[in-house]
Amino acid sequence: MQDKPDFDLVEECLRGDNAAFRELIRRYQDRLYQTVLRLVGNTADALDVVQETFLKAYGSLANFQGDTEFFTWLYRIAFNAAISLRRQRRPNTGL
Repeated sequence: MQDKPDFDLVEECLRGDNAAFRELIRRYQDRLYQTVLRLVGNTADALDVVQETFLKAYGSLANFQGDTEFFTWLYRIAFNAAISLRRQRRPNTGL
């Protein structure tokens, strides 16, 4: 399974093969974590964003069209999650 292209793993996952998604997680979790850590600035938030990213990705796999690299697609989900987290943490001035 380690030699399969990402798109093939996505297709297998869509057919119900959870091991295929575990392989995608294995491939990208460390790289995604390092990227997200630079965005959010701390370990706990980075772990939360990465977990949320993989959950959202799993639920949206049918939307992955393969016109970009899988990591690029994941990164976009993670970036949006990190921005949302930062907005939630911003102090509310009431204005």
